[in-house]
Amino acid sequence: MLIAEAHVQTEHPSRYLVQLCRHAQQAHRLSHRPRGHDGDAQAPPEVQHVEWSETRGTISFGWGRCTMQATQTCDGSWTSSPQTSKGSANATT
Repeated sequence: MLIAEAHVQTEHPSRYLVQLCRHAQQAHRLSHRPRGHDGDAQAPPEVQHVEWSETRGTISFGWGRCTMQATQTCDGSWTSSPQTSKGSANATT
């Protein structure tokens, strides 16, 4: 299973986490196809399940899962930690 992890410092991680999860939950309602870097229209990824709170979020795709967590650091700033797992559909659903 492939895993990618990132840590992003921001003043409003909870707001961005919730906003991303809401957008993912409504991705199937898109009436247009987003354009890729090469200019070709691409279908949005199939979102199977989305759940979130103010500090955690999970977006499940057919090919993997994205988990996010908003945490406060020792110096009082906030950080967002998204992690994406990619593997077979059976292993990630």
